[in-house]
Amino acid sequence: AMLYFESKSTIPYLTGFLPDKEYKLSWFNPINGKWLDDFQILVTDEEGKLQLKLFPDQEIISNQDWSLKLNSINK
Repeated sequence: AMLYFESKSTIPYLTGFLPDKEYKLSWFNPINGKWLDDFQILVTDEEGKLQLKLFPDQEIISNQDWSLKLNSINK
């Protein structure tokens, strides 16, 4: 999945993913056109829901635009 968050977006709770599955989260900064080096691994719950923690600027309300790529990890 690819997601785009405008400045002042609130950190979302995502649904519709595979249940009990690991996903790699990679953030992209559209202002400088670069992917962040750090990535996260999160696991969906039994209903396929995924709770993001913070935006890369360490806020629950973003200070800028962000893009997020989620890839399932095959296991």
